[in-house]
Amino acid sequence: MTSRRASSRRPAAVLLALLLGLWLASVAPAAAASEETSESLARAYLDRTPTSSMAVAVLHAGEVEVRGYQRDGQGPAVDGDTPFRIASMSKSFTATLVMLLAERGDLDLDAPLSAVVPEFAMGDDRAGQITLRMLLAHTSGIGGGSTRDLGQPASTDPEVLLADLRDETLGSTPGTEHVYSNTGYALAAVAVERSTGQDFAELMRAELLDPLGMDRTTTVPGCATPVEGLGSGHTALFGRTLRYPEPADNCLGSGGMVSTAEDIATWLRFQSGDGLTQDGDRLLGVEALRALHTAQPGTEGVGGYGLGWSFAEQDGVRFLEHSGAMVTWTSHMSIVRAPDGRPTGDAAVVLADTVGAPGLLARALAADAAGATGTIPDQPLLRPATVFGALLVLLAVAGTLGLARSRSWPARRRRAVPRATGLLGLAAVAALCVVLPSLLARYAYGSVMGLTTAWHWGAGLLPEGVLLIALTGLTSLVVLLARLVSVTRSRPATRPDRTGSGTAISSRGCNTLI
Repeated sequence: MTSRRASSRRPAAVLLALLLGLWLASVAPAAAASEETSESLARAYLDRTPTSSMAVAVLHAGEVEVRGYQRDGQGPAVDGDTPFRIASMSKSFTATLVMLLAERGDLDLDAPLSAVVPEFAMGDDRAGQITLRMLLAHTSGIGGGSTRDLGQPASTDPEVLLADLRDETLGSTPGTEHVYSNTGYALAAVAVERSTGQDFAELMRAELLDPLGMDRTTTVPGCATPVEGLGSGHTALFGRTLRYPEPADNCLGSGGMVSTAEDIATWLRFQSGDGLTQDGDRLLGVEALRALHTAQPGTEGVGGYGLGWSFAEQDGVRFLEHSGAMVTWTSHMSIVRAPDGRPTGDAAVVLADTVGAPGLLARALAADAAGATGTIPDQPLLRPATVFGALLVLLAVAGTLGLARSRSWPARRRRAVPRATGLLGLAAVAALCVVLPSLLARYAYGSVMGLTTAWHWGAGLLPEGVLLIALTGLTSLVVLLARLVSVTRSRPATRPDRTGSGTAISSRGCNTLI
């Protein structure tokens, strides 16, 4: 009996083994294909975007895959522990810290900012309506050209920030319009310090970073504050990456954090969870965490913005995300959202030490982790660097012709008006080139920016364009000087006659004009 039972079980056991083998065979290639896809996406991004070094982390089903590419400015190969400036990704940390303090009762998101920072005042009566919620949602009315939000002030001293705001006005009524503002997050950091009596960076460490085990993450007040182990940022000139110094500016609360791919993966896991640390300790309530990811009033014009988090959609996949962009550092983190809007846990972060568009890669990687199809757009045939290169060639030709014809230019412009127009036109072009970066910054960012700062920013963000502006101005100046020299040499010489009047001798010395 026992033998028959055993033999009757064998076919079932064999069938079960076959089914299990087929299941394993189907699963293993899928995992390998996913890894292969993420690698091909990263390589496709690097092929279209010059990058000195980059670190990537992809999260799926609780697992984290971290990879490093190229080499950083310090020498060692890039890995999950390589530090990068994460720029405006820092805003999600500031907003979470404020929410934690609000949940504890130390702050009130909807009370006037002046209740926590009494010295806060502006040259606009509406400023009294500004709340912490508005600052974190970018709906305070600060920014958009109404205040010096970029490049000014460079000081990280909160007192300097508050003093500079006293004469400024608002761009819109608080709570009605989303206008991205770094100054708003700096004020939120000041509110944190005033309410707790502690340094912002120390409180960030004690309340968020240490409980989450983010040991490699640091908070600094300045955009260019040195950090141990941190390499240099880079710009890209005609496809080649070059070291470039990050401009000094105030990044308090808005963009001053330095982190790693491993640590940001931990951050994304926490934001996708239920407010617990990896040890199971409660750090933030579920409702408070979800409030960070909820579109705030006044942000409808940009498709919604939460508290330190934005929303996007690409290839049919919806994301909860935030980007980070300095002059020489770029970053992006994306979490796939479920149909009900909640984060699924499938996520990706891309950290780079070079100006670029890492959001393309972060979204593609996160979509791929979620089982969707992530894609990297093909590089356009007509690249900006190609256009600027062609313009530089035309400028060189025009400059060469201008210099070559400068000797005969006075003969072709004998009358005063055409001659003055030709000289003043070149002077005007040279002068325009000097101030053009500042004018473009005002147009692009809506903020007033000094000449030195504008040139520094421009040369890092779009070096080919700034090079074209600089060489256009220099070429105009050189041709102008060459024409002035030719005009001086073409003036008739004079010699005194017996009556004391002058007899003019032509520059060619063959005709005497009386």
